[in-house]
Amino acid sequence: MNGNQKLVNYLRDIGVLKTPEIISAFEEVDRADFVKLQDREYAYENAPLSIRYGQTISQPLTVAFMLEKLKPKESDEILVLPIRNSVFRIRKNLQGNVDREEFPGFVFVPLI
Repeated sequence: MNGNQKLVNYLRDIGVLKTPEIISAFEEVDRADFVKLQDREYAYENAPLSIRYGQTISQPLTVAFMLEKLKPKESDEILVLPIRNSVFRIRKNLQGNVDREEFPGFVFVPLI
């Protein structure tokens, strides 16, 4: 079992990852592909890591938590924008209303 699968198993075991499609996405996208070469040994730790230009990649638990809350459908496109250490999820629901919810770290904007 590789490091990415161990990370996915951990997030599932602690109850953060629940949805089969989100679990599948975590299994298919290797976090090591997004970190600096010198930090690859830490890629599977549940911690933010430095990337470039003074930015960080969020800890996997945070990303999993937000995706589970968002409950994206296969047809949804999600744009994630960091905004000064605050993030807002903006979602247009089926009735056309826009929900806005703050999460430290990211902004989720489903492009519907």
